[in-house]
Amino acid sequence: MFEEFDLDEDDDIGGAALASAQNAEVGLMPPPQSSICLGHEQIEQQIISLYNTGKMPHAIALTGPKGIGKATLAYRIAKFLFHEDVSAQDALFGLDEAAATSLGVPTDSPSFQKVASGGHPDLIRIEREYDDVKGETKGALLVDAIRRVPTFLRSTSALGGWRICVIDDADTMNRQAQNALLKTLEEPPKKTLIILVAHRMGTFLPTIKSRIRVFNCSPLNDNDFNQLLDLSDVETQAKELVYALSSGCFGYAQMLLEDDGLGVIEKVFSCFVPDRVVDPLLAMTIADQIGARGADKTYGFFVLFMTRLMEAMVMIKAKQEAFLDDALIKSLSKQQNFDVLQEFFQRQTLESLIEKNDKLREHFERTERAYLDKRLAVQQALDVLAGR
Repeated sequence: MFEEFDLDEDDDIGGAALASAQNAEVGLMPPPQSSICLGHEQIEQQIISLYNTGKMPHAIALTGPKGIGKATLAYRIAKFLFHEDVSAQDALFGLDEAAATSLGVPTDSPSFQKVASGGHPDLIRIEREYDDVKGETKGALLVDAIRRVPTFLRSTSALGGWRICVIDDADTMNRQAQNALLKTLEEPPKKTLIILVAHRMGTFLPTIKSRIRVFNCSPLNDNDFNQLLDLSDVETQAKELVYALSSGCFGYAQMLLEDDGLGVIEKVFSCFVPDRVVDPLLAMTIADQIGARGADKTYGFFVLFMTRLMEAMVMIKAKQEAFLDDALIKSLSKQQNFDVLQEFFQRQTLESLIEKNDKLREHFERTERAYLDKRLAVQQALDVLAGR
């Protein structure tokens, strides 16, 4: 659903809400600095059980939609293992070491502080490189980055414990990069852990899949989601819309709130008119704003919204449900010109909506592949909705 929207793993906050590593200020923080992770309690208990029984795998994959907290969970696991190293060393000097019951680590512990600051010597993060020429993050994780992994993991631990590698957007590794990683997975050094943060398992080679333990992460339920929204500055009346639009992926919700993604929705509704559905001149105006050079996030919000809107209408028509019974549609009901959208839906058949949905997806995919002008892409997407 969100593949058209490039969400960095730094924005994969998911269940992350915390007291800062440096003080007690509460807010939404990047994954390495997060102390609380909501929505993945079952996976946490599985990790704890593996650790307590001495069966911790050498490589795991945290998979699921973007923005649900996979990166937050990855760093939470790393901080836990580093903290347990310290506890084990204390046990050597006569202090009791109780079995772990939680992945949580005190924010004032050295292990937490080192990971939060990016300065832990036994932790390495591998991510897609930034293309200075194009001014954007590269689409794939290349072999040169992956070649750093075996060198790091085979080196002596600086603190005498675990050595951990977190690979962000691991599903974007090309074949050459995966083959380079495979060599390490086949002969993993002792007390090392590779954490693959991946959105789609289908891109991995079968030989990679067979050598890792996969944990499937789910979007947040509305209760956990609202707990995080309560820590943000979002207005109460927008919560239903944010949850419905992001489908429980808080990373997207945070971006929607911080970068005025809701303003994109208002722009789309502003060009709705009776009979024609979309006014061509108004569509040109908002296309210049949404598809402007350097407005990648704004365009991403547009793609996300249009995709979700079409999917919702197809599902409503297929299930023969009332228009306002859908959570997303209901949350949009206060938008200006909403009646235009409602009348448009009533005139459509299931076949016509499916056709528009398919055309819209193909259009966005073609725009992405061919690096087409995004202003024109916005106009043409609205034309698809209007049936032009």
